[in-house]
Amino acid sequence: MKIGISYDPFDTGRFARFGEKRFAAIKACGFDALDYCLAQTETALYQAPETELEALIRDEREAITRAGLFVSQVHGPWRCPPVDFTEEDRAERLEKMRRSMWMTSLLGCKNWVIHPIMPLGWEETGTADAEKTWQMNQTFFCELLQTANAYDLTICLENMPFEKFSVSVPKTTLRFVQQMNDTRLRICFDTGHAAFYSGEKIGEDVRALGDKIRAFHIHDTQRGQDLHLYPFMGVIDWADFAAALRDIHFEGVFSLETAPSPKLSDELFCDSARLLANCARQIIA
Repeated sequence: MKIGISYDPFDTGRFARFGEKRFAAIKACGFDALDYCLAQTETALYQAPETELEALIRDEREAITRAGLFVSQVHGPWRCPPVDFTEEDRAERLEKMRRSMWMTSLLGCKNWVIHPIMPLGWEETGTADAEKTWQMNQTFFCELLQTANAYDLTICLENMPFEKFSVSVPKTTLRFVQQMNDTRLRICFDTGHAAFYSGEKIGEDVRALGDKIRAFHIHDTQRGQDLHLYPFMGVIDWADFAAALRDIHFEGVFSLETAPSPKLSDELFCDSARLLANCARQIIA
């Protein structure tokens, strides 16, 4: 199984600190693939003219390939707190998402990870707004699926760590995907987001979601928090998680959504990244 790591081209505290050697550094630390972050929309990637952007993305893809890496998944736009409250907000986000999906195709990637929209906030569970949120997400994802079909992508809906939001826990994420009933809509299972909830067992979640899982965000946490810790530093039972991967015959990328501290020196940063890759290898083994 290949090992992936989250990469943000604008996060100079992480691997982007190495400039032209950034992808070589990722490879040298033991990783095979990238979860390429296009979450932040206030960047040059969303502001540049398309012709200029296309050249930039193609150069990026060539640099990734030269380093012996590939992009296994791309994280689409996300703003926290959410800005989905008006039709204009959602139209603007949809336009950014379509641009993100175009860039995903240019990177040679097929899996595009995205969060649900939160048009009525993230505390509407148990209220009349919950059904409205569900319906508005269905309408929004119908639009996204048309673009996914045009670019031959799979949308991977991520489970969330918001106790009072109605499209958060793994079972409701699964129910949403099942109701949409489209082969281009699957799940990005976020281990830390699932472990946020008291009593949630990650191995059981993986088995329940089964072949609907297309991608992973793998990290550890403590209950009630979204900490993005290294594996073995929180509450997750990694032995059962590994067994669950075998049970569902997962053959994709073991993609981590955690990274060394940006406060570390370059040498210690790479040492810590190698430790992270070795943690992944232990789980896989």
